[in-house]
Amino acid sequence: MAKAKRKKLLVLLIVLIVIGGVILFLGDYIALYYRIYRLNKWLDQKIEGWGPRTYRSMMFNGHHILASENLVLITPKNTTILFLEMLLELGVDTVSFNIYPQNFETKKDIYDCLINKTREKGGKTIIVCMVDSNTFSKSPTFEEYLSKEIEYTKILVERYKPGYYGILVEPSTMQKRIGANFTIN
Repeated sequence: MAKAKRKKLLVLLIVLIVIGGVILFLGDYIALYYRIYRLNKWLDQKIEGWGPRTYRSMMFNGHHILASENLVLITPKNTTILFLEMLLELGVDTVSFNIYPQNFETKKDIYDCLINKTREKGGKTIIVCMVDSNTFSKSPTFEEYLSKEIEYTKILVERYKPGYYGILVEPSTMQKRIGANFTIN
């Protein structure tokens, strides 16, 4: 009988240990649940505070590669117009043009035409002043580069009043094109 009693006590002890473990586990689980619940509530409040105030749909841009950089020099005007019509027919919201200063003066009529047609069809423009090895006679200082960028920014923005304008776009690419290495002292 002592053996049976000992066995019952051992089983009872095991059951109590298991129940105690379950209770401890449940206690830890409940505490973890409330920590996660509070964290989620806090995150929801933050996300709501950080979220956009109004819905803004995604915009799609079509880059007019044939009227950008040096391609504008070799592409016939009627081809640039046809390409613009294709971009607009696709339903893009904006059409972008990368304009080299040295090409602008001789190709103003093409840019005037394309930008006006973009607006007539309800599109907006993105204009970027870019440089290449022909923009400067020698590798410019940063001040010379910035001066050219500012000069053409004023010219292009005043003339075309674009929906968007890229300021100092791809600076590392521009440095490579003009053989410069601008650093901060």
